[in-house]
Amino acid sequence: PAPPSATTAVASAPPAAPATLSAGLTPASATPAASTAAPSADPSTQPPAQTLPPPTGAVPTPGSRAASAASAASAASATASSAPAAPSSCSGVNASACARCPPGTVPSQGTLSCSCCAGGSCTDPGACSPCPPGHYQPQSGQPSCLPCPQGYYTSFPGSTVCLPCPPGHFANESGAAACRACDRGYFSSKQNPAFCLPCQPGSFCNTSSCSACLPCPGGQEAPREASEGCESCAPGTFKGPSDNRCKACRTGEYQLQRGRESCDLCPENHYCPSPDVNPVKCPPDAFCPRGSEEPTYCMELFLYKVGDSCQLTPATVIVLATFSAGGILLVLLVVLRRRQEHSRKSLRRLLLPQGSGGHSTYGGTEHTEPVYAGW
Repeated sequence: PAPPSATTAVASAPPAAPATLSAGLTPASATPAASTAAPSADPSTQPPAQTLPPPTGAVPTPGSRAASAASAASAASATASSAPAAPSSCSGVNASACARCPPGTVPSQGTLSCSCCAGGSCTDPGACSPCPPGHYQPQSGQPSCLPCPQGYYTSFPGSTVCLPCPPGHFANESGAAACRACDRGYFSSKQNPAFCLPCQPGSFCNTSSCSACLPCPGGQEAPREASEGCESCAPGTFKGPSDNRCKACRTGEYQLQRGRESCDLCPENHYCPSPDVNPVKCPPDAFCPRGSEEPTYCMELFLYKVGDSCQLTPATVIVLATFSAGGILLVLLVVLRRRQEHSRKSLRRLLLPQGSGGHSTYGGTEHTEPVYAGW
């Protein structure tokens, strides 16, 4: 029988049934486990241990052979369950340079040492850990993986290269396993963007993943950056298809509706003081041609309205006639005065001979006889 330390059974287990042997063998326990059971609490009830003599010259029956096999299997299982694990002979390896780890060890992450495999595991020289999503390694035999840079991603393990984010998407951090879509009002028109750009005023993006912003149609505007939609122009303003913002109507124009591409010209006999109100009827004593901002009046002292024109008042006619007559008389006086002066000069030339010079002292002429007048 095996030593009691290796064949100790559970105290609560019942003893095995006895087996009958032929050839004059006395009955005994089938297994030695029954004789080595845990002692009871009362010492007087403990039976003395019995040792079976080796059977000499006896042939066991089939029933006894089966009982012996069962006893051996039970003892083997008890021994396997209670035996401690054998100590491992592996030891960690520290190195001063990169080298292949010996069998049974694996490299420690980021260090120049090898650590032993855990219990129940082993190393396979052909097995490598794949890079996780968001990381890649283009070279073989490397101890670690590289994170994808900004604007790139990889969603598959074991990648050797990172893919650029498509237009309308971005990756603003390294090690991205997927690209994110641009929000509404933002766009990215190129590959591998690290961030999205806001739509400029006059354009919009009403969905995510925009690769370009759309211009607002005529009569609508987007006055702010990162607009998700366009707004209609207010009354009194307009916006053409090529404009970026709504503009106020020009002088003499008006617009009462929202979202218009142009303004209307103020009609004749009306004036438009404000571009967002209805045209106002022209007063009876004023003129309002087409496109008038305010009425035009005739001069009250000199003109008055007659039909579609201004006429001179009677007082204006009298004043103009008076000034005209005075001007004519003044011209006549000037003409008469000039004619009188011309006549005097002609008479003097007749009294004095031609070609005679005047005396420097007396004012007379030389070599001429004096002329006397009177008595």
